[in-house]
Amino acid sequence: MKKYIILITILLLLVISSSGALAGSYSELEPIQKQFYWSCIKSDCLDFIYAKQYGKWKTCVSDCISKAETIKPIPVEELFCEDTDKGIDYKNFGSVTSNKYPNGKDDFCYSGNGKSYVFESACKNNKYVRYQKNCKELGQAYSCIEGACVNSVCDLQNVDNGVVAEFPDCAISCNEGYILEDNVCVKPNVPPVFGLFDVTHEIAVAGEFTIEIIATDDEVLEYSAENLPAGAELNGNIFTWTPGENQLGLFQFKFIVTDGEFTIEKTAKVEVFPNLGCDGIAKKKDYFGLDGHLFKYLDSDKIFNSNPQVKFKDINTGEHIERVIGGNIDQAYFDFKFYGKKYNFVSASDPSINDWDIMYKCNHAPVLDPIGNKKIKFDQELVIELSATDEDGDPLQYIVATMPVGAELNGNIFTWTPTKDQIGEYHVMFIVSDGELEDSEVVKISEDLECDDIVKDNEYFVLDNILLQYKGADKNTDTSPKIKFKNLNTGETLEYSVSFVNQQGSVTLKLGGKVYGFVSASDTGVDDFDIMYKCG
Repeated sequence: MKKYIILITILLLLVISSSGALAGSYSELEPIQKQFYWSCIKSDCLDFIYAKQYGKWKTCVSDCISKAETIKPIPVEELFCEDTDKGIDYKNFGSVTSNKYPNGKDDFCYSGNGKSYVFESACKNNKYVRYQKNCKELGQAYSCIEGACVNSVCDLQNVDNGVVAEFPDCAISCNEGYILEDNVCVKPNVPPVFGLFDVTHEIAVAGEFTIEIIATDDEVLEYSAENLPAGAELNGNIFTWTPGENQLGLFQFKFIVTDGEFTIEKTAKVEVFPNLGCDGIAKKKDYFGLDGHLFKYLDSDKIFNSNPQVKFKDINTGEHIERVIGGNIDQAYFDFKFYGKKYNFVSASDPSINDWDIMYKCNHAPVLDPIGNKKIKFDQELVIELSATDEDGDPLQYIVATMPVGAELNGNIFTWTPTKDQIGEYHVMFIVSDGELEDSEVVKISEDLECDDIVKDNEYFVLDNILLQYKGADKNTDTSPKIKFKNLNTGETLEYSVSFVNQQGSVTLKLGGKVYGFVSASDTGVDDFDIMYKCG
């Protein structure tokens, strides 16, 4: 080390002595010229010193002065300096580009004697300058790292479901079962998983069919489907479908479930069978529909067996159905009630052997014979005899809905004697039933006079729910002939003049603000002739 110090000292003395001989030229150099001068000495002249060729040394020094004088300082207007961290910023790394350092001069660190320095590059007066800073002055936790004073305590010290390594790594390690996303330990998203649910089904036409899609995931799931049959719907995770008569056979469609990242799929297979119509035949192991419910014919005993039975399976519920067979070698039969309805079957092949074909004998509704509307008068009995036919020969029951007070139904005979207080119009429903199907007719029963109804002397009649009595009329030969009525609702007697034209009598009855016309309906040459109500 001493050797280099002595060498430098000698070099300086020689330079000074040499430059002194140059009439003070060195002192007149600009800084940039001096910088060039020393570079020239270092590169061109030092070898002469080592060789102790002092004459050549002086000549070389003189040449370096001459060359330096040719170096022109950069005009102030051409100076440039750019600092990436925009000034003195000890806490952030930066780099300065200038005339002196066109390739850039980076901030850098230096450590020694327990201190940690940052050398900060900056611009001043459009020229490169450098500052140094002991990072400990910013805080005891600060050290110079990669050209900046850095707080050596991790910004994030604690995380949920994980741990933070010490500075300078500050790395986050997540617990088992968690992954790191944006410095947060989270459970990784996994694909949703289908649960157990049936995707293979057999159904019947006109029967509503439902599948609940079962899938699990911690995320919110979205459900969709592809290639759904016409009329089928998917609402959330519930699939519903009621096949039409033209939708027979095997249908395949796809259920799709996604959590927004992962998607899973499952294919469903549904086979649709027709409803078994009247006189429809099913063989052993056949599927068939009854009113939208699907059954499977399993087997049957021959008619000669003791307690012979036939067996079915309800596909909708999985229930097995057993029924006793009746009949003989010519015709076996059985029935069963299911879903509130009775189904009748007969043999469609030889019942003397096992597993004979079956035929559905559907029930036909009974037909009620027409009754028609009825006219009645109070205190007079109304009798209606009900009758009906049934194609299947089932026993029939007659029912009356909206039965008037005092009316009765005995078997198929309806009777009613209305009282004075029951004046009005009634709509009575007559029903015939075979225990499953029914037919009905609504009959209007009224007391009001209708067009061209005839009233005799002292008879009662009704007009718009007002009970009246015809109290007789004078013959056409009387002077100022009159006709009388009695309003039984009020007890008032009503008297009107009768007009005769060619012995045809006519009278206008005024009642409750309305006008009712009557004409004679029998010989007006005698008192109390019949009258006819002429409406309209």
